[in-house]
Amino acid sequence: MVLQGAAQLVLPVVTPVKQHTYRERMKATLGRDPQVCPQCGVELWLWKIWHPKYGVLYDAGEQWRAEAEAEHEQRGFTPVERRGAGLDGGGCQLSLPLFALSP
Repeated sequence: MVLQGAAQLVLPVVTPVKQHTYRERMKATLGRDPQVCPQCGVELWLWKIWHPKYGVLYDAGEQWRAEAEAEHEQRGFTPVERRGAGLDGGGCQLSLPLFALSP
């Protein structure tokens, strides 16, 4: 028995395109590494990218803070509250000794 009008559907295999980092895109555009000092050759740190229309596009401080919070949550630490901690003595305060305590 032959099926009339049967067709085989062939889908091409598409490999995902690798997303380039900011540094790789700038190397391709400028022809040099934007995170290397042109005078001394020392690698620079990228702290923040700010655009006048879109605001902050990248903030290393926020990224580090999020990583630290995730690590604290993973270890089971609870954050210390700082609301109301002032000179009036109200709220939660954390006092640390300035010298080592012997057991």
